[in-house]
Amino acid sequence: MRILITGASGNIGKGIIPKLRAAGHDLVLYDITCLPDGEPFVGLPFIQGDAQAGVGLDRAAQGCDLIVHTPAWHGIHWNAKTETDFWRLNVDGTFWMFQAAQAANISRVVFLSSTAWYGHYDKYGFTKRVGEELCEYNRQRHSIRYVSVRPNDLTPWGDDFLRYGSRLLQGGVDREDVLDCVASAVQALSADLPEGAEPEGIIVHAMRPNAFT
Repeated sequence: MRILITGASGNIGKGIIPKLRAAGHDLVLYDITCLPDGEPFVGLPFIQGDAQAGVGLDRAAQGCDLIVHTPAWHGIHWNAKTETDFWRLNVDGTFWMFQAAQAANISRVVFLSSTAWYGHYDKYGFTKRVGEELCEYNRQRHSIRYVSVRPNDLTPWGDDFLRYGSRLLQGGVDREDVLDCVASAVQALSADLPEGAEPEGIIVHAMRPNAFT
């Protein structure tokens, strides 16, 4: 398949590129900033644009079969970003992604959500709830199949070994496990639906047991 990866320079975006290439998919990359030189971006088409306003998404989506949508402000941005910031990227950005999918006749989306979904009325969790509602709306209204992946405390490897380890011990999920979950979501959506079957909406929790009760 030809897959559009939005937020290609982010933790999940740049991490999923080699996995999807190894699986034989053609990729198109989209981000608000120019991508760094070097791997994993070498040789891949890139469209620069702003998902918050939908800029460039229509052009990036043309000819694609599936979108992996990753741009979002997360819990680590809580103090630095306002309610407006969270809404514009997490909600408006998802809305415009689906508009581009409709225009390009794309019927498959992998949406990077979060277990922050359960924080119904904080500024992060609420925007993820609305993002998943947009997924379901587009499934029901436009027959777009989706998998919503909810990582629990996504924990990228960093220089601070103790911080990394303590986050894992408290239920954090290593980035590689989340990437495997996203790759599995793409694989699930790669299969054609049986004749007459309803387009599915799948919720996947990327979690691990908490070492501390």
